[in-house]
Amino acid sequence: MPRQNLQHEILQRAWLDNTDYKENFRLAMRGFAGTITIITTRAGSVRLGATATSVISISMEPPSMLVSIHFESRLARAIRDSGFFCVNVLTEQQEGYSRMFAGPIKRDARFSGVDWQDDPDGLPYLESAQSSMSCRVASEFQFGTHCMFAGEIIRVRRSDTVRPLIYLDGDYVSAV
Repeated sequence: MPRQNLQHEILQRAWLDNTDYKENFRLAMRGFAGTITIITTRAGSVRLGATATSVISISMEPPSMLVSIHFESRLARAIRDSGFFCVNVLTEQQEGYSRMFAGPIKRDARFSGVDWQDDPDGLPYLESAQSSMSCRVASEFQFGTHCMFAGEIIRVRRSDTVRPLIYLDGDYVSAV
């Protein structure tokens, strides 16, 4: 059997024998680098936010982004109710914010820092973030355990310095 066919057969067997696909998928995703963001919104007078890497730009016409958030979370409910969210892209110096918004810290304590401001629509944004993009929800759909919110950009704040905080293989890393 030619070497190329043997390699293909071995790969095919490995694929077919892959019975623990959920665990293998989880491990594969650890190798998928993601820029760390904090997604924020407001529910009345209450600010809400969570750390997320499931964020992508989806179009330049109209400028828009997509975020993926667990469908049972307060944040997803608040985004659905308010119709707005803000994507705050963290810098490599903001690991503390990432941990704070990913952990069990109470909602009010998460926003106690002086860096948090409200835009004209009342959306909380991190003034020291690499960039912050306020969005109006244009579409929503659920898949599995998560809701995807597509939002049209209504406001952008950005820094000229590009040094995002990255999450890779279960750890924080620098892009440079």
